[in-house]
Amino acid sequence: MQQVDSFKLIDQPEFRPLYVSPETSTVQFSVPDAKCAKCLGRIEGSVETLPGVQSARLDLGRKILTVRGQANTAFAPVIEVLERAGYAAEPIKTAHSEEHLRRRLRTEYLRLGVTAACAGNIMLLAISQYAGANRTEFDLGFGWISFGLFLPVLLFGAVPFWRSLRDHLRVRRLSIDAPVVAALTVGTVFSLKNLLTGSGETYFDSLSALIFLLLAARAWQDHIQRKISQSLNRISFLDVFSVRRWNTSLSTYQVIPPEKLSVGDKIILSSGERLPADARLVSPNADLNCAVWTGESEPQIMVQGQLAFAGSRLVGGQAEFLVTAVGDKSRLGELLHQLRSTRSERGQFQSLVNKVGEYFAILVLAIAAIYVLLFAWTSPLLALERALALTLLACPCALAIATPLALSRALEAAQRLGLIIKNGDSLEKLERVQNVIFDKTGTLTWGDARVIKCVPEQFSEEVHRAIYLLEKDSLHPYGVALARHFAQSLNQVGQMENFVTKADGVAGRVDGKSYQITKCLPPNGDETSPWTWIGIWQENQLMGQMALTDPIRQEARAIVRKLQQMGKAVYLLTGDRKLVADHVAQELSIPLKNVQGECKPEDKLAAVKNLTGTLMVGDGVNDTLAMAAADVSVAVRGGMEASLKTSDVYLSQTNLNGLIALLELGHQTRSTIRKNLLVSLTYNISGGTLALMGYIHPLLAAVLMPVSSFTLVILTLLSFRQNRTQPPLTKESLA
Repeated sequence: MQQVDSFKLIDQPEFRPLYVSPETSTVQFSVPDAKCAKCLGRIEGSVETLPGVQSARLDLGRKILTVRGQANTAFAPVIEVLERAGYAAEPIKTAHSEEHLRRRLRTEYLRLGVTAACAGNIMLLAISQYAGANRTEFDLGFGWISFGLFLPVLLFGAVPFWRSLRDHLRVRRLSIDAPVVAALTVGTVFSLKNLLTGSGETYFDSLSALIFLLLAARAWQDHIQRKISQSLNRISFLDVFSVRRWNTSLSTYQVIPPEKLSVGDKIILSSGERLPADARLVSPNADLNCAVWTGESEPQIMVQGQLAFAGSRLVGGQAEFLVTAVGDKSRLGELLHQLRSTRSERGQFQSLVNKVGEYFAILVLAIAAIYVLLFAWTSPLLALERALALTLLACPCALAIATPLALSRALEAAQRLGLIIKNGDSLEKLERVQNVIFDKTGTLTWGDARVIKCVPEQFSEEVHRAIYLLEKDSLHPYGVALARHFAQSLNQVGQMENFVTKADGVAGRVDGKSYQITKCLPPNGDETSPWTWIGIWQENQLMGQMALTDPIRQEARAIVRKLQQMGKAVYLLTGDRKLVADHVAQELSIPLKNVQGECKPEDKLAAVKNLTGTLMVGDGVNDTLAMAAADVSVAVRGGMEASLKTSDVYLSQTNLNGLIALLELGHQTRSTIRKNLLVSLTYNISGGTLALMGYIHPLLAAVLMPVSSFTLVILTLLSFRQNRTQPPLTKESLA
């Protein structure tokens, strides 16, 4: 307890700089007893209620809790609140997080090794006793030797189980390790009593085998969780496997892994290569494709000294850069941190599984106790033996492992398919989707609009200037098209002020005159035109109209047809005129009753709220309200960073094919979790029944218990294995 109290000095001026990152005001805590999604929810929920704490995210694979607070947030209460929740926590020095992880792993592997050695020798002695040594003068000696070898298992190997039960009892909760501890306690007392009296069996071999197998199963689970966690900390389509760094001593560029980069390194890129870190351009100029950040496929012309972000791709030639930020300090690293912060959110199904596991542990202990009481007067030794076998076999540990593993595995599979998903909760909701709602511009269409007609044919120079200045920073496809079209004939740029974005357009003052650009009816009221018409007003007087068109994506027809074949209702909501919306709907075979044109953001929001089981597909910028109201939202256009702030899923592909893969992955994830739950409950109920009937010996129960965990882990891994070799979806494959 004195050591724990010393950790509470973390907020003292002498200690705070060692543990608290001054740039981000974050602290990392080691939480060694965190094992499952239930622990994750309890730990994060407890800490996030503390004053000044902005976020608390637990990495189950590394068992490290990252707490972000305000500038002067006190972090000692984090340790106190975790103690009350039943978890010991230790702050990690800012420079030693990886070393702390390695030290923890060394301790775990040492515990596993000692337990394996002792259990192996106890099993050898048990084999000799089963073979006839129990009828010789060596029987008693072998028994005491087995007990001596069992003590390290009991006092060192089983420490995680003792500690988990102790911490949970402090807060009056039952740990899922309770059946293990109960079996270990009863088995040890029962065996020692038989050893002292010289009659009856001992179960040192069964108990040591149980602890070894459980430790091995958890070590394997942790390894898989860490591996998946590392995979989720990368975005697959941004992976850079090597980079050329300038070596001053050799006066040449050397190929190194991007992980070896440091701030101040000079690197060189060739055409088509991506930046592995944030860097400033050293060369006079370069063309970079920054679509992953801006959403625009047009190369951006950069000048010497300008900052570029990791993930940007060089277009043509070669260029030198000076690294300014790497890893978690880069813009991409910060985005990945945000993803890690939301990916661990719990869904309803996961919470249900956690409750089932908790109640199942209570039920197992209750049945074992009742069985012993019922048969204590007739066959006490037999009752204890069968209750021990039940407690060993019917443990909910497998349930705690399988669900978070399935969600993590699904997120990993999603990234391989080009789907960036913020949290596992979205995956669970996908199976309930019955209505798929599309925005039009930039979603079902390419979003690469073109001005095809102007009325009148020639605008004045001041109108040209006004259109360009009002739309030059627009993210909407129509705004981009207008800026691109009128920039071609622009001789000079004027001054703009009082710029505002409205629901139906933009407005501002250019060179002292007020202008407004909004959608309008076609000239002469010709409502049969399938084009989108935009008007510009100067001082509330219409100065001209422009017709724009946006071609439908090639794969859109196949996607809509596939969704309808899957039983989904497809809707189209757009701000364009009803005539334009109906034209697109007819091209894609969307029922006209499911089409709504001339929608304001509030109209889209109301339409989404009137439906249940909704999947909203938009550009992540102009559909914010509707996407927030939908059960699941998908952004298919725009920069990744901006899109992930407003949507649950970002499609890194340049087409809609990922939608089908997303829905199939959601179904597969929920199906896997259901299957795991069914297998685990069937396994435990049938095994527990056989144990009470005397068909399963405690030694066999000790072997079978971790087998259930292994079985569920293998089933989960195999369920998503097919995604590794799944080819990219194409229009032909969807036909």
